[in-house]
Amino acid sequence: MAPLLTFEASSRAPYERLPSDTRAISASDDDDSVLDIDDGEENGDAKKIKKWWNYLPLCLLVILLTAPQYNILVLLVSYYLKIHSAPLLFVTHLSIIYTLTFLSFCSLLILIVRDPGAIRVGEDATSLEQESEDENEETNILDVLRMKPVPSKPRDDDFNAPHKWCRKCWAPKPERTHHCSVCDRCVLKMDHHCPWLAQKCVGYWTYTAFIHFLFCVTLLASYVCVVAGRIVYVAFLDPFKINERTALHGLFLTIYGAIFSLSMGSFMLWHVYLASTNQTTVENISPFLLLRYLPTYPGNNDTGATTPAQTSDPIPSNALNANFQETNFQPGLSPRSDTASHDAHTRQRKTLSFTPREHQLTPDQRRHVRYAHGQIHLYDVGFYANWKQLIGVGSRGWRGWAYRILCGGGGFGDGKTFPRNPRAEGMLARLAAELANDDKSD
Repeated sequence: MAPLLTFEASSRAPYERLPSDTRAISASDDDDSVLDIDDGEENGDAKKIKKWWNYLPLCLLVILLTAPQYNILVLLVSYYLKIHSAPLLFVTHLSIIYTLTFLSFCSLLILIVRDPGAIRVGEDATSLEQESEDENEETNILDVLRMKPVPSKPRDDDFNAPHKWCRKCWAPKPERTHHCSVCDRCVLKMDHHCPWLAQKCVGYWTYTAFIHFLFCVTLLASYVCVVAGRIVYVAFLDPFKINERTALHGLFLTIYGAIFSLSMGSFMLWHVYLASTNQTTVENISPFLLLRYLPTYPGNNDTGATTPAQTSDPIPSNALNANFQETNFQPGLSPRSDTASHDAHTRQRKTLSFTPREHQLTPDQRRHVRYAHGQIHLYDVGFYANWKQLIGVGSRGWRGWAYRILCGGGGFGDGKTFPRNPRAEGMLARLAAELANDDKSD
C-alpha cells in the first residue's frame, strides 16, 4: 500500500501542468488555457473543440463585409463608365475600396488564427532547469567576493504570491494577465472577449490586429459612404441624368456605410484612447483592480506583512485603520500636485500591512477608488512610447512596416512584463492614505 504522505522531493516544476488523472484544482478539461511546449507528454489533455454555433457571429461578420460588394460594382460601373466615361476614376475608387477590404480580411484572419496570449509553461520550466544547473557549477571564491548584490525580484512561479498564480487554470499569471470565464483560460494582457471572432479573446498578440481591423473597416465604410453619397446628391439635383437603379444602389450604400462608420468608428476611437493611455478594456472598466497594486509595508507592531491571499482568517472591519500610522494627508488632493508636497507626503504616508479587498471598503472609500481610477494610469509611459510598445516599432526595416500595414504588426516584448508610469507609485500611496483616513473617520 502506498504511503499517504511522503517527503520525497518532486522534480516537476511548481507551475508545470499536472497529468489529467492527478490534477485536483482545475476549472475544466480545456487544455487551451496553457500551452505546453513538450508535445510528447502521454497524459496531456485533448484540446477542446468549439461548437459550430460559436462560428455563427463570425459568419455574419463576413457576410456584412462582403454583402455590399455587388452594389459597389453596379454603382461604380453605372456612374463612372456608362454615364461619365471616366475609367481612371473608376479604377481609383475600385482599387481603394478593395485594398481596404483586403486589409480588413488580413487582420480578421490574424484575429481568428493567432492565439491571443498563451502562457507557455515549458519555456519557464526550461529556464528554471538552466538556472539550477548554473547554481551547481563551481565558482572561485574571488569571483564570489567581486559579485555585486542582486536584488530579489518576484517570480511568476511563486504561486504563493498574490495575483501571480491562477487557481482556475493552475498556471502562472503574469502581469496584466486575466482569466476569461468564457474561454476558461488565462490570456496575456487580455482586453476583452469578442463573440464576433468565433468566441475568442483579444489579447496581447492580437490587439494590434484588432485595432487595424477597426481602422480599416471604419475607413472603408466612410469612403463608400462618401462616394455613394455624392452620387445620390447628384441624382437629387439632376434626376434625369442618373437612372433609378443606380440611385437606389447609391442610397443603400450611403445608409449602409453611415451605419458602419458610426458604430465601428466610435468603437475604434475608444480603443485609440485606450491604446494612447496604455490601458485595456478590462483595466478601464474595473476600478477596483487598483487595490492589488496598493503599496504594502510591514506595520509598526508586525513582524512581517501578510495579504488576504495568504490567510483564510477573516479580516476585521477596522483592520485598515489598525495598520496605518497617523499622517496629515488631505483627502481629495489632486494627483498632479507639485514635487515638494509629494515628497513630504511620501515621508509621512501611512503604512499598510496588507492589500484591502473590494468588499472591505466603505462607500466613501469606493468613491475615492473610482476617482483615483480615472487619474492613475499605471502603464501610461507617454503617447509615443505607448504606441511604439503596441505596434512593436523596431529595426526590422521595410519588412516590419509592410507587416504593420498588412495586419497591424505585433506587440513589443514578451507580454509578461511592462514598464510602469513613474508617477503611479506616488499616486497609489496617496490613494492608500485616503482609504486610511476614510476608514478612521468611520
